Amino acid sequence: MGKQVQENELMEHSPNSNNWNSWWSAPSVYASVALLLIMLFDWGGGESFHSFIFALAEGIAYLVFIAVFIGTLVKAFTTKTEKGLLRFKFVVFDLLVAFIAIFFPFRQFMKICDFNVNFERRMEVVKMIKEGKIVETEFEGRSAYRLPEGWQDLSHGGGEVMVIDANRIHRHTKERNLHIVFYINRGLLEHYSGFEYCSDGKPGNVPDKPKSIEPLRENWYWVAY
Repeated sequence: MGKQVQENELMEHSPNSNNWNSWWSAPSVYASVALLLIMLFDWGGGESFHSFIFALAEGIAYLVFIAVFIGTLVKAFTTKTEKGLLRFKFVVFDLLVAFIAIFFPFRQFMKICDFNVNFERRMEVVKMIKEGKIVETEFEGRSAYRLPEGWQDLSHGGGEVMVIDANRIHRHTKERNLHIVFYINRGLLEHYSGFEYCSDGKPGNVPDKPKSIEPLRENWYWVAY
């Protein structure tokens, strides 16, 4: 009987059983994963209901993370099941996650990934628009083109791109200065951001005044209006 009790105690304190399982069931892991995922997918920027929801979710995630960190810190100083620096493994883990969340440029990283991964497909859309293969519709004095099935993921918020002939030259002439905006954030109150193709290399030549312009490649820019 005494031998069985001793074996059970050894199993409970075994680093390959209880400690390993507690790592994956610890609130620190769940709070950290939730925080990093929210920051990873909230990269569109701009002023919109979408951004408001993500900002709210991000704020809640930060509050939960801080609360869990405080609990983890208290537990590290009061626990008796682990000795030495091993008690602080979750504290170190939380500090590492906090460092990543604060200093890693999530939005810039996701922006560059989206642009590079979909660059050839967006160039194909530019070619189709130039050749008149995509249907044009008019709204509020602007030309809007709805992308075909299979291409609508390139422009968020409806699968449409905004097309502007900066010099109002006929769209089938080679001389026109063509501007095409692939939306990333459609926004509210006329605020929006996305990737802009400019045949003349002069971004922002549209009815709205851009708040920021970032060059990406030749004739391609990230713009926020």
